[in-house]
Amino acid sequence: MLLTEKQADHPIYHIMSDQPDCCSKCGSRLDLKEIKVVDGERIFVNECLGCHREVLLVEN
Repeated sequence: MLLTEKQADHPIYHIMSDQPDCCSKCGSRLDLKEIKVVDGERIFVNECLGCHREVLLVEN
């Protein structure tokens, strides 16, 4: 899944926790698609298994 133009301008990053990571919109589990490095920080690109939107996670 690609970032939409609006998401790419102002992406929302969520912080990983010790609990299983879930979608903040629908609560479904996430499926890791890829790991990117942006400004030296690892960004975990996930897809929600429920609503199929892209969810970006960073480590705390």
